[in-house]
Amino acid sequence: MLSLISCNKVQFTTEEKLMEPSEIEEKSSVLTHIFRESEFKLFDEYEIAAEAEPLYDRVTGEFTFLCSTESVMNDRNGNEVDGNTYYRIITDENGILQSKEELGFFERSNNLCCASLSGDSTLLCFSVFDMTTYQETYSLAAVHEGVITEFDDLSVVLENSTIDDIALREDGSVILLTGGEVVVFNREFIRQFSVFTEAETLSVWQEQIYCDGQRLNQDTQTLEEISYNTGDHSSFICFYGEDYPAYIQTDDGLYGCNAENEPEMVLNFENSDLIGKNVDILKIINAETVLLSDKGDIKLYKKSADVDLSEVSVLDLAYTTSSTDLNIRVVEFNRSQSDIRIITKKYESSENLLTDMLNGIYSPDILTASAQDTKEITEIYSSGLFIDLYPLIDQSSVVDREDIFGCVKRTYETADGKLAAISGIFNVHTILGTQAALGGCTSWSVAEMVEYAAALPKDISLMDKLSAENAADLLLGGTGYSAFVDMEAGTCSFDSTDFIKYLEFLQTLPEEFDYRSYDRTETAEKYGDGRLILAEQTYMGISDYLREESIFRTPDYIRIGYPSGGSFSGGSYITAAPFVITSFCEKPEAAWSFIEVSLFDIGENNLSNRYKSGFPTLKSQFRQVCEDSADYVYKYYYDGRYSMGINNPEKPLSFLTDDRPGIVKYFTGEDAAELEKWLDEEVGIRLGNTVSEEISEIVEEEISAYLAGVRDAQSCAEMIQSRVNLWLSERE
Repeated sequence: MLSLISCNKVQFTTEEKLMEPSEIEEKSSVLTHIFRESEFKLFDEYEIAAEAEPLYDRVTGEFTFLCSTESVMNDRNGNEVDGNTYYRIITDENGILQSKEELGFFERSNNLCCASLSGDSTLLCFSVFDMTTYQETYSLAAVHEGVITEFDDLSVVLENSTIDDIALREDGSVILLTGGEVVVFNREFIRQFSVFTEAETLSVWQEQIYCDGQRLNQDTQTLEEISYNTGDHSSFICFYGEDYPAYIQTDDGLYGCNAENEPEMVLNFENSDLIGKNVDILKIINAETVLLSDKGDIKLYKKSADVDLSEVSVLDLAYTTSSTDLNIRVVEFNRSQSDIRIITKKYESSENLLTDMLNGIYSPDILTASAQDTKEITEIYSSGLFIDLYPLIDQSSVVDREDIFGCVKRTYETADGKLAAISGIFNVHTILGTQAALGGCTSWSVAEMVEYAAALPKDISLMDKLSAENAADLLLGGTGYSAFVDMEAGTCSFDSTDFIKYLEFLQTLPEEFDYRSYDRTETAEKYGDGRLILAEQTYMGISDYLREESIFRTPDYIRIGYPSGGSFSGGSYITAAPFVITSFCEKPEAAWSFIEVSLFDIGENNLSNRYKSGFPTLKSQFRQVCEDSADYVYKYYYDGRYSMGINNPEKPLSFLTDDRPGIVKYFTGEDAAELEKWLDEEVGIRLGNTVSEEISEIVEEEISAYLAGVRDAQSCAEMIQSRVNLWLSERE
């Protein structure tokens, strides 16, 4: 496989040798850690209160739930009062109702914040917010054998009035977690003792009280550390049950933990066709049975046999940044397919992923990246380790080549016209100025920008927050030092007069920007009266497009874009979370079926929700979003904030008549046409122009030395030219 690789950017030292065949990761042939929904027909007329962990009787198999129904009662004056009636409900192992105990009615103003079930007792904790004093008070209601005992104001017995969680033991003792303190009361609610903790939740398991990773010892009145290994998982929810000392729920599933070994996966959400974001573990019966909530539906899941994947097309999808949206797409696709299975693998860094790919250890069929870090996509693009998407698109019934925005094509097309990647949505980045300030100039080079900045009066600044530390990001943009490096040709021009002028310009800037002194209102005033010339602008949708006029308080703005240099044309660029089908993929048609359905087959009803954080890649979907946006009215305030709402002349929105200075905007058909033309014809910088992070690190290192006075601009430029030239030549 390595013989097929031609990479001009990644190089390995002799220590980074190729892995032995035994270490090469084979394509998955068996689906493991699968749980399937078991028959569990839970009642519909009651709503389960998620605030209380259900009880499970290991002898009878029965479950006990805290439930509620919306109710209306008459108060002592005969007035109707809305509220909830709470019940303690017992079901058999299949969710069939066995018995019901009414616990009482509580007015809606009493918000159930936490609860606990134990034996034949129930403990409810309510919070009430006083709109006049803006104070929140807490009360308890303990129900034992049909008798309700209420404690109206816990501030009388607690130093900290905030209740984070509660627990109830069968002996009637009450445990409150309040502001970093565990407070223990007996059945008569007489305070016994308290201990300090950093825990955020309480759990009861086999009559023991657990505070995250600690166990409460009521004999010694201390919290004892519980030793169990959570491995590399830094974010999780802790549970207790049979078979393991502890369980943790993470983004990808449920793990069993003990003291000695790495966490063992028990339930894999994706393999079980569950969307992790939608899953809340309610009760762990044992390592083979779990009661959970799937998007609010209570379900009983039981361990299932492994699935043989030898008869289906298995596609490995690699990613480096966790994404709920990606998880949803994969699960929904797998649910709908009988002959294709997507298997995902998360890497901690793009460097690790690239190393494994280029060493032949891991050969994913599909890659995706976050919009903030597309290093692996850039490397695959430059190395040619991708399958051209155009032939697949030409056979598609979902996507038409001509329907793809020009900016997306320009970004992901190679010099020979292949499409290396595609995304479902994208953001745009550019630099704005006014025609008056820039003299009608619509583009410029780095040299012209620097010369312009040098001629500005002392009371006028080129850009907000600009410093020597962030100048490359703000002025040169996401493609980095592309004005001085041609990655595809393998040449650089850091010893040019233009770059030396750029270095000298950096000397005139503050070393770093002091964000503590930033004043939004003052900055807005500087843009309004011309004391700030350029504004960096990111477009995540229609609202950002309409914002342009409000920045400089004039319709005569221009998108001058990022400066050009050498063979680099500059302009405006896009960022996105693209998908790539790698050259390792043996079934590209199957891989494309996942990509096209995940990115584009979303239905008209979901368009507005899908495109709240970016523009659609397809022009046909963009036009639908534009039609929907025409129903709204926007007001952009000069301090950078804005309000929006449905435009209804019969019921004018309050922000349209407030006295805060700003501009009211409507999205018109002319706006839609202008925006589409800009995105289709002008935006987009080819991914091949993106400068390697390693080159950027070299440049920044030498610039830091220059700014510290180690060498002059000429010597700094020559040093950078020498080092970058060497880097480029080693990768030819």
